[in-house]
Order: sequence, then C-alpha cells, then structure tokens
Amino acid sequence: MSVGSATSGPTSEGGVEADRRESDDTAVDATGLSLDLAQTSVRVGDSLRPTVTFLGEGNRSVGTASRPEFTAENPRVVHVSPSGWVVAVGAGTTQLLARAGALEARAALSVIPVAPTLSTVSAGAEHTCGATSDGTVYCWGRNDRGQVAPGLAALQPLPFPRRGSFAAVSAGGTHTCALQRDQSILCWGGLATPAGRFRSLTTGLREHGVLGCKRSWAARRRHDGDPERRPGHSR
Repeated sequence: MSVGSATSGPTSEGGVEADRRESDDTAVDATGLSLDLAQTSVRVGDSLRPTVTFLGEGNRSVGTASRPEFTAENPRVVHVSPSGWVVAVGAGTTQLLARAGALEARAALSVIPVAPTLSTVSAGAEHTCGATSDGTVYCWGRNDRGQVAPGLAALQPLPFPRRGSFAAVSAGGTHTCALQRDQSILCWGGLATPAGRFRSLTTGLREHGVLGCKRSWAARRRHDGDPERRPGHSR
C-alpha cells in the first residue's frame, strides 16, 4: 500500500454486508477499495485530486473509479469540490472518505498553516488581504460572497493563497481586487473584473471623515497619460 492510501471492503449495515448498488462506477469483481492521496501532509491553500482504485482478490487493482463520492470528516480542514478536488482550507488533521457503490475507503490528511511574509496589507469590511513579494495574494476573514476565495466556507480564519503575479491588492466590502504585474486587474467576490490597463489600486471611500473599505479605486492608464479614476461598487 502506498503512502497516503487506505483500503477497506464493502460497508456493513447492522452487521450484515450492504447490497452493492449497480452502477457503471463499480467494478464487477471488486471486493475492496483503495484511496490514494499521494501525500499525507499539505499546506493551507494546496489542492490535490485523490485516486480511487477498485481492488480484487489479493488486493490487486481491477480498475479505477471514475465518479467516486468524497466526504471530509472535518470540513474546516479540507473542502471537497463536486469535481473531486480536495482543497486544504484550515490547519489540522482529518479523515477523507471515498465511496464507490457499496465500497468505501478512508485516508488521513494533515494540513499545515502558512505564515506568509506580507509586503502590503489591505483591510476590508470583514476580511483582510495581503500580498507577498513573490506575487501571491493571501486573504482571510468573512467569505460569504467569495471575497476571500470563491467556493469555500463563509468564514475562512486562516490566510488562503491566490497564487499569481500580483503587485498590489485591495480588500473591499464584499469583494477583493488585485493589480497584476501586466497592469490588468483581477477581482473576485461581489465585484466583476474591469477591463483595461491600470497603474495603481487603492481603497478609497470616505464616509463622515473616516476611511471606509466598501469600494476599490483603480487609476487607469489612458493614452494621453492622464489617469482616469474608476470606482468599483461592491454593494
């Protein structure tokens, strides 16, 4: 058995072996299942796609499951997408369960938190983002609109990376925008990505004399060299 893998036989209900459901994802002569994660420890933000193999007599492989169902014992540690990708979202250890027909297998996965060195930080309404010198953006906090990372839980307490080539980042009310080194803007959460080339990105709404964080402003480079200010509304 490889590192990061586990095997088991058919599931039981009340001490009686459960009937195997007929599906095109169950090998006819399979008596067990193997779940291979390739690695047993990852960092927050890493993703992997497990391999699920049907096992026959003598634990020999008799095929690969094409549509297994995955469940995480602790969804605060890993998020399982409908397509089968496992994304590490929080520090800790969890068991990952794979099912194919009446067969199932488990494997343990540990997730290590990251401690990025941020060169810039932007505080939004209820989430915060920062950028590192290597161009990675990290966000954490409220995520009900996907302002930290689309597809994850509504609260992401640990820094979650968005890798790329970013020069700056601005956290808004329910959105995040980042300036890429090719002068394009990328936004996620409650704001669409604007078209064009930009030279700077800042948080810029003042309410009653207090600097707020509900909008992001970008200065777009125009042909005449005079910057044009473009507001992005998040609400």
